[in-house]
Amino acid sequence: MLILSSFLSSLALTWTHIALMRKVQLGQHIRQYGPDIHMHKQGTPTMGGVVFVLVWAAFALIQSRLGPQVQFALLGTILFAGVGLVDDLLKFLRRDSLGLKARYKFLLQGAAALALFWLFPAAHQLYLPGAQATISLEGMGLLLWLFLVLSSSTHAFNLTDGLDGLAAGVGVIALLGLGAIAAWQGQADMVLLILVFGAALLGFLWFNRPPARVFMGDTGSFAIGALVGSAAFIMGLELYLFLFALVPVVETLSVALQLSYYHFTRRRIFKVAPLHHHFEAAKGVDYPYLLPEVEWPEARITLIFWIVAACGCLLGLALYWL
Repeated sequence: MLILSSFLSSLALTWTHIALMRKVQLGQHIRQYGPDIHMHKQGTPTMGGVVFVLVWAAFALIQSRLGPQVQFALLGTILFAGVGLVDDLLKFLRRDSLGLKARYKFLLQGAAALALFWLFPAAHQLYLPGAQATISLEGMGLLLWLFLVLSSSTHAFNLTDGLDGLAAGVGVIALLGLGAIAAWQGQADMVLLILVFGAALLGFLWFNRPPARVFMGDTGSFAIGALVGSAAFIMGLELYLFLFALVPVVETLSVALQLSYYHFTRRRIFKVAPLHHHFEAAKGVDYPYLLPEVEWPEARITLIFWIVAACGCLLGLALYWL
């Protein structure tokens, strides 16, 4: 009932959110940085992530059993979603697409990681993929590792949130994979927390699927990344995220490669980074790039990336169980 109620509530409240955003004429600001890819989406209602995060938090708090691990994931997700909310609100106040500067994002995320470390102090066992060995972390090393995992995960999903339905669909797939391992480990409360979030995210995805009627904003993408990172951290599966979050990892690597290659050669590998933009039709591209020209419909790109995400998730499950 919690899962079904989470889905239906998210569905109804997202519909209401879209209507309200249109009534007050608040929508997405598209960044102008050269190639014209998404200017037609200017003004689309955004900040839908606030809805599914609030729905999830409300239903998560209804359940009577909130052990330390569930509290850690719940608080971590809310704190990092709060950083995204500040970013979204600044975009509205300034009426541009820049939002919070990167150094302030990292500062706030560092404060969130410090709060989690202070509230839930414990040694941590990190599983090595494909081996029966673990690495023990504690103290300052654990704090730095926690910050790295959660910050990397949130920013990776934030970069992935660039096509209609892409980040939401990839997020659902990653959470299902982690939820399967949580069930295998007997962590029933964590499974429920993940499934309630997934249900709320699906309610949002109904309106975010191509062509999107609402965007999640940084509040939503940070929340997805934080829950994926928190769940992996709790189960000691951070090093498995390269498979469970395969698409966000590849998206992040594409940005790093593009920036590094351009810095040294003044040329580009991709038409536009992150990777999903390379496959889109773009106007105003007057520079050379290494990869072949590709122009796919947006819905096709999203579907292919969902399939890649599902394959990565299955490989992650196989690597864990085998």
